[in-house]
Order: sequence, then C-alpha cells, then structure tokens
Amino acid sequence: EFVEFYNPSAATVDVSSWEISGGVTYTLPLGTVIPAQGFLVVAQDPAIIQSRYGVSAFGPWAGGLSSDGDTVTLRAANGDKVAEVNYGSEFPWPISADGEGASMALVNPALDNDLGSSWRSQTPPTPGATNSVFAINAVPNIRQVEHTPQTPTSTNQIVITAKVTDPHGVAAVQLRYQLVTPGNY
Repeated sequence: EFVEFYNPSAATVDVSSWEISGGVTYTLPLGTVIPAQGFLVVAQDPAIIQSRYGVSAFGPWAGGLSSDGDTVTLRAANGDKVAEVNYGSEFPWPISADGEGASMALVNPALDNDLGSSWRSQTPPTPGATNSVFAINAVPNIRQVEHTPQTPTSTNQIVITAKVTDPHGVAAVQLRYQLVTPGNY
C-alpha cells in the first residue's frame, strides 16, 4: 500500500514535518521536499515499492488503509490541513481498487479529490508518476444519485435525481439504464 502526493505548482514545496493521519500515520522527515510538478510517495513497506516499481518511498507508516474506505489527511507542520480524502469502496468510488491489485488513482489533480467520481481504478499502479488514467478534460462528477420509489414495481413511475458538476460546466445530462429481471443480475 502507498499514498502519493503531487505538487502542481511551479516551485518546490518543503514538506518537512508534515503529517499524514487517518487510517495511517506518518511524519515526513526534515529536509523532505516535493519538486515542482513532482510526486512524493509514502508506503507501508518502502522496500516493496522500490523493488516492484523502482520508486523510492518514505515510510513505513503506522496503521493501514482499509479496503472498505478510510480517511487520509495531510497536515502542514503548523497543523493546517493541506489535503484530505475520505474514500469509499462502493459507487461512486472505484470498486476494483479494493486491495486486490488495482490502485485508486485521481483522474486529474485539479478535480475535487473528495469525490469518488474523480478517481478510477488503475492497473498497474504508477507510484511517483502521472497516473495512467490521467485525463486533461475529465468526465463530470456524478454524485447524490437517488431514485424513488426505493423498491419500484413494474407499475411505478421512477424518478432518478443526481448532482452533476464539472469545472468546465455541464451543458446536458443523459440518463442510460438497463432493465434487469429479478434474479438475473
């Protein structure tokens, strides 16, 4: 397991004594920097990251990331929250990134990393490099999806609502659905 931080700025960022907390805990050592447009990897077992991916990682951390969902918070040395993600293991979060090999990768660093639809499953993982799922113009975020009635019958009219957002705006939304007879999932 690993977490990766990206510095989108044009300047190196000194992250000395910054703390990762939540499911895992780790304090970055003095003199640690993230280069401009660079990455920093922190791992449960840095030696495995080095041997599998050829990437240096900080660690080991205490604790573990839950495959069912967890919170990871990054705080500056003064205690200010820099970043946080509270991820899940069900829609809209990538369901194949559940500890069985695929990693959960942010589609674009400009997206809201606290929204599951900003992430995709990625195989193989790419610690310390641009994610293979990276997209300049990512698809809109879809959340707060609900339908009524909760358990519809064949005679019910079904109303589906969702909140759809995109940093570039949303011109239209189209719903596609599939009819599945009971027991044939």
